[in-house]
Amino acid sequence: MHSPSKYDLQAAGQADNEGADDSELNILRDIFRMLPHGVTVQDGHGRLLLANDAAAAQLQIDEAGPSSGAMEHRRETGTELLRAGQGAIVEESVTNGAATQVLLTSHRPVRIAERDLLLSSSADITGQKAFEDTLFRAAYYDELTGLPSRRVIEEGGYENRGLNSGMGWFAEGAEGAMVGKVRELAAKVGRVH
Repeated sequence: MHSPSKYDLQAAGQADNEGADDSELNILRDIFRMLPHGVTVQDGHGRLLLANDAAAAQLQIDEAGPSSGAMEHRRETGTELLRAGQGAIVEESVTNGAATQVLLTSHRPVRIAERDLLLSSSADITGQKAFEDTLFRAAYYDELTGLPSRRVIEEGGYENRGLNSGMGWFAEGAEGAMVGKVRELAAKVGRVH
């Protein structure tokens, strides 16, 4: 037979567990919301189920819901990846007004509660990309003229470095003209000194 005090202790223990569960859920919800990287969860139809504050800022999601071009692109990418059952790591450019952000986004398909979902995490790498572009320009372009460096031209490095952009014989002619301009400029600079 149950004693009233034993039942009260069990009920109180269950209430404490429910209170602890609610407290833990609230803590988890706050942590998810405040993560420094953007995190989103989409379903198989491209509907956004969860987004933290960083993702809302990155993808311009307001209280009315996602409406930006970046979110549309994310939705299309997500549905394609879920259909294929594959993850991906991509760089995304997101325009926020006059500024452009570069995000490194990792997409991972997961199955939770019998639902196929896409978990995505985005980190802002805008500063890193700007630094990489500066290094690239310093390595392959002359600071004074803005022309490709002599090494790039002489090695025919347009194709190897993606600088040709499919222009074929025209690029070869332009490459020869650039060599001539570089030599002409070098001769002028040599005379000035």
